[in-house]
Amino acid sequence: HCKNKHSYLQRRLRERHDSLSQTPEDDEGPKRELPDPKARTDAKAHRREAADLLQQAMDMLDPDDRSLLVMREIDALSYDEIAEIFGVPKGTIKSRLHRARADLARALSTLMSKDDL
Repeated sequence: HCKNKHSYLQRRLRERHDSLSQTPEDDEGPKRELPDPKARTDAKAHRREAADLLQQAMDMLDPDDRSLLVMREIDALSYDEIAEIFGVPKGTIKSRLHRARADLARALSTLMSKDDL
């Protein structure tokens, strides 16, 4: 009984949705097309707004913290390379980066409202 019920439910789920793939037998109906992901005009605007907010938040940071974040997140330098540049131990760089990321998060939270998320 359970096996039959499972088969029945699987058939119902399959028959409930139309397939996106079309076969030659489907020529009598209208062609199905997926939306073009490039057609989203608002995506560019959202990315630009996010970049502007991030830049404003970065400008609020201490210059050393900003430099650390840029070296690590954008330039993809290792902790050792950054430590060598600043002339401090690697552990110091890790703790400064942690503090810089927290400061950046706080700065972003002051610039954004819950509606922006």
